[in-house]
Amino acid sequence: MTRSSDICRLVLGHLDCHITVEKNQEQILYVGEQWNSRIHEQFTNVTMKGIKGWGVTEYLYRNDDGCPVPLQTSLPMLKELEHVRDRGVLTLSFDASVCSASLLVGGKGTQLALLSQLMTDSKFLVPRGFCLTVAAYKKHLHNNRTLLGCIQMLEDVAYRRKQGDLYEITKSIVDGFNATQLSEETQKAVFQQASKQFGDAWEQTTFAVRSSAVGEDGADVSYAGQMETFLGVKGRNELANAIVQCWASSFTYQAMEYRRNHGQAVAADMGVCVQEMVQADAAGVLFTRDPVSGNPGVMAINVSYGLGEAVVSGVTEPDTIYLQRSFYDKLSIKDKVLGSKKTQMVVDSQAGGVKEIETAYSNECCLTDIIAIELGRIGILVEHSFSDPRDIEFAVKDGQIYLLQARPITFLNIESDYELMHEQDGPVIADQDLFTTANAGEMMPQAMTPLTADHFLQALTSLVHLMHQEYFCLYRQASFTMTQGLYNMNEYTVGLDTEKSCAFADTMMFGRSFGRKYLPIIRQRYHMTYVPFYKKILGKLRAYRDPLRAKNIVERAKMEMSNMRIDVTHTDVNRMFNELEKGFHPAFVAWNYHIRTSGTSAMWSNIMRMVLERDSSSKRIDDVSSSSMSDVAMLLSTCPDVLSADVPSALRSMARAVINNGRAPFFHSLMPETAVQWLRSDASGELKQMFDQFMNAHGHRCVREAELMEKPWRMEPEQVVKTIQEMTKSPSQLTETKKYMTEEEALVNIKTPLGFIQRKIIHFLLPRARQAVSYREATKGTAIKGTDNMRQGYRRLAELLEQEGRLPDRELIFFFTHSEIRKLIATRSAKLINKAMRRRKLMPTLMAMQFPMVSGGLPEPIEDEFNEEDALITVKLSGMPVSHGVVRAKCRVVKSLEDAASIQHGEILIVPYTDIGWSPYFPLISGLCTELGGLLSHGAVVAREYGLPCLVSAEKATIVFTTGEEVILDGTLGTIAKVSHKTHSDTVASPNTEIKMTADGAKSISLDIVDKDNTVVFEERGNEETERSAITKNDVVGVPDEIKPHTSEVKRRNINNNGVNEEPSNTPTAEDTLVAETTQKLDTTPTVETTPEVETTPTIKTGQRQEQ
Repeated sequence: MTRSSDICRLVLGHLDCHITVEKNQEQILYVGEQWNSRIHEQFTNVTMKGIKGWGVTEYLYRNDDGCPVPLQTSLPMLKELEHVRDRGVLTLSFDASVCSASLLVGGKGTQLALLSQLMTDSKFLVPRGFCLTVAAYKKHLHNNRTLLGCIQMLEDVAYRRKQGDLYEITKSIVDGFNATQLSEETQKAVFQQASKQFGDAWEQTTFAVRSSAVGEDGADVSYAGQMETFLGVKGRNELANAIVQCWASSFTYQAMEYRRNHGQAVAADMGVCVQEMVQADAAGVLFTRDPVSGNPGVMAINVSYGLGEAVVSGVTEPDTIYLQRSFYDKLSIKDKVLGSKKTQMVVDSQAGGVKEIETAYSNECCLTDIIAIELGRIGILVEHSFSDPRDIEFAVKDGQIYLLQARPITFLNIESDYELMHEQDGPVIADQDLFTTANAGEMMPQAMTPLTADHFLQALTSLVHLMHQEYFCLYRQASFTMTQGLYNMNEYTVGLDTEKSCAFADTMMFGRSFGRKYLPIIRQRYHMTYVPFYKKILGKLRAYRDPLRAKNIVERAKMEMSNMRIDVTHTDVNRMFNELEKGFHPAFVAWNYHIRTSGTSAMWSNIMRMVLERDSSSKRIDDVSSSSMSDVAMLLSTCPDVLSADVPSALRSMARAVINNGRAPFFHSLMPETAVQWLRSDASGELKQMFDQFMNAHGHRCVREAELMEKPWRMEPEQVVKTIQEMTKSPSQLTETKKYMTEEEALVNIKTPLGFIQRKIIHFLLPRARQAVSYREATKGTAIKGTDNMRQGYRRLAELLEQEGRLPDRELIFFFTHSEIRKLIATRSAKLINKAMRRRKLMPTLMAMQFPMVSGGLPEPIEDEFNEEDALITVKLSGMPVSHGVVRAKCRVVKSLEDAASIQHGEILIVPYTDIGWSPYFPLISGLCTELGGLLSHGAVVAREYGLPCLVSAEKATIVFTTGEEVILDGTLGTIAKVSHKTHSDTVASPNTEIKMTADGAKSISLDIVDKDNTVVFEERGNEETERSAITKNDVVGVPDEIKPHTSEVKRRNINNNGVNEEPSNTPTAEDTLVAETTQKLDTTPTVETTPEVETTPTIKTGQRQEQ
């Protein structure tokens, strides 16, 4: 650290201070068109008037030396063709220039065409092939019009235009496709293209036939594994049938649901790729960035013997090679993790297709270091050419590298759960900033949806700023968080110089005084703030202006709302969206009027309290009498025309009418839905008119009524009817017990001693204060009416978006911001859909959060009574982390797809493996754990796309865990742990189980059962079982029967790495120490800690990651 020799004296307006700056770190940036400027950016420690802090300083200098680094020549960027003329051609070879148009051949075909352009002078090859165009697909539909009718029915049902069974419709379409054949014209075009590409003997060539949908393999959505690929296709008939089956696979239930859930057209146009197969020695996938962390300095290769299908489908455990990539693209082997590779896929030359065989060299890495480095260089070339990170399928034959596909990595740069939870937070400038849930928290006590936050909070923030500018009172800032409205209450009225006056300000904002708790913090934060005296006077005069014209404000609010018209009859999405934008200003103005009348009400109430406290000789906040607040509450207990008070009164009236008509037993015996129908029918008599009047007056109200997603009573009248039904069960409680108190009666009941003048002043203030309460409720009703108008407009827009297939369901619209909805209409972005779905999945977590009335610094939610200190890990299992994140929830163990219907929302799914059939269940779950699979298995890819924590290769997971158990899945550390709650009867630690991979390729299960004097460790090595303790099976508490010891008494012994027995030692082993440390951490921190890896000599061990 170097110390600046300058001590700066700054005069900034009224702020006069000394600043000392100490440079800590520095970086130099070169900028400008000709690199003619140089910026020295420094991280500095700053001392200002004795107060220490830190910050960033920048110094700008002229640079006459030009660019400091050698200029690089950019590669020509590979881009899809956007405009093509001849769309009637049926087939195109990969090397045809127009084949790079996605609208013509689909996403996969386009990527192959672009790779073929890059192949020139490169060290890789792209296997020859051609594409069937979208025109061929449309011609097939034209020749089989029954399919067109079925597809139209699919769209109507999927977009909620009609009722129907989506599964049965998709099944009928697939069966319908498979019953058709290629037309003679299409067959002729296909066979001619094959002959042109591969010669007259092309029928002896083995092909891979792959689906290629328009929109597939794009930057937003990958469609990974959603449609069929047919390998080992040979001959005319097999090729023709495979093409039809590829088209059919676009309409499987899982493919259709995938598109629908991502806001894409359910009936996408289709191309088909026909590509010569490579009889690979090894094949797999290369990620040009670490697919788990997104680290650009690490490239990951998953590779196994034979065809790459074994890696992608997850039927084998592949080798994983990590390449270290420097800033200048220098590559080296960073790490290797050898998989078991017990199975490989090869082409079945006799029966056709592919078959699985055992691997002879599973203990060796199937890719040499030289080829791995060369593959990494090719990956860098491809990444630079496409200008984005790539997921590249490759094959290696006799040392030659073939590229089979290169698609964008769609799951990078996905926001974490923490970022989504705080994306709409306001700023926290300093640790002394104070936030409060007062006032706004009453109307919005829980989390807001992003759309509501976009409207409600922005309006309130702007209004509070406006009030500060006009009145110089209340608070300087109004920042908010997504979870709740939290005012930034940093600066009290600058004119309040005494503790008692600040107590009155507290009362206006919070309804009570906080005493001396926060005033010193605020004074320290703003003790140098200076406001001229005339501005204080002017601000106070403006503050008293609204109470004198409150009635006029109410009339203006009603007039503004009467002019607010949102036409919800539009049938066009863009017109409906524009209609909503017209409602912004009236809704904003309505909230403006409400805040002003709220201030008016608070002002009159505080003036009355000041009068009541006038004779108090104490100047201390602690001595301010609470009796004055009690008196004010009593004085305002009777207010005229309070709109919100009409609701319980009207409900009581309806309940009394039901009882007076003798219908009470009949009414409360009805289901709420049936009761609503009865109330709206002529059979209910006068109740029909009463119910209709209630809905007309209050149907726009509801719980959390400023929340746009909440359904008002108009939409769900059952909420109101349930209350009426309960009232009819207790007739004695329906009598009016409250007595109206006149002003004279109220004055008599005041407990605070009053003088003659004080009593006259209170007599003057009381009717105005009461009327102000009525005005406040009136403008609140007006503001809520405006919010309800916007709610109706957004629901209509959601309906139209769903009917166009842009939204998977209507309720999702509330998890976009307004600007995101505009973008969704323009682009149909699948990324926005995914983001909104993740926000909705986080909503229960946000709703459960509660904040204190006042928070210092970054607001932190109040901890639940139960926390991680009340939990013990009883079973911990390790595997390969493939998607980051930590989730705690109940688990669902499902061993076959037939049982998947039992999956409940928010559960962690534990399965042997996943394939395409599991896709519809991913939106339900909160995390995934599989026993098989690798970095690129179906479950890993889809989990990353959905942002789900995911763990694969966790052997015996479906045995160790049981449905309903609470578990913690850590997708970052690669662990899944069973959690049990402590009880007061626990006298010893709960059993701890750790299951992990061993050096010889097997999995070991270690049960550390601490039960008074006994410790059990059970190891499984292949077929050999060894126990290291004496304990019966029933003594092993909390462990599934499948892995409990089966012998009753065996002498304890230790087994070294060579399998030799050793005498036991009382000294704790390194593993025991690490497990104990892990358990201790779990008892003291809210997150799951796992045993850290022990550094060893850089060797390659099966199932373990070693740095090289």
